[in-house]
Amino acid sequence: MTTPAAAQRRIEAAAFVAAIELRVDPGSGVERFSGPMIGGEATLQVSGRWALAVRVGDGSLTARTPGGLNRDVGELSAEGRVRAGTELSFSAGASRRVYSTELARQRWNTLQLGVEGRLPFLGGAMQAVARGAFLPVVAVNGLDHPKTAYTIGTGIEYQLGQGAIGIVYSLERYNFPAKAMTQRLEQVSALTVRGALRLGRGRTP
Repeated sequence: MTTPAAAQRRIEAAAFVAAIELRVDPGSGVERFSGPMIGGEATLQVSGRWALAVRVGDGSLTARTPGGLNRDVGELSAEGRVRAGTELSFSAGASRRVYSTELARQRWNTLQLGVEGRLPFLGGAMQAVARGAFLPVVAVNGLDHPKTAYTIGTGIEYQLGQGAIGIVYSLERYNFPAKAMTQRLEQVSALTVRGALRLGRGRTP
């Protein structure tokens, strides 16, 4: 016999493709890198309010400024989400991102606290999405901890029965402490198209 808790559990599987731009200013001028990333996500709804999500992505960034080195990028993240209202949810999670060149490998480990709001229209068939997160912990090998780090994003999602397709623009910003009158700044922007399929009833927060 199916229990009420089991009946509430469901899985959402998603795939995404993103156009990534990385901008690095070590204090001597901006270096630009851009390229595609593809990946997937899995979300387990464990109750009417709580969900757990895992995301993995892999991409390749080409140097757009002279002297830059092309780099591969891979990331893995996990987070817990809780609905605080019909269209509002909060999240906490951890991620690991690795940039690899012919000469070195740079590892980013982060913890984040986020919030997401959704505004339905057209009878609920479409939703405007806005999200933001503060990154209180950012550890990068070879660099000091950033003094401020955050991410924001906005987009739109279209519901298709048990599936959904959406497009989101996101921006990450990392401001490092100044040293010897110079300051390192890093910025990652992404335009992401995502398709998802839900197995079970209800909506993932």
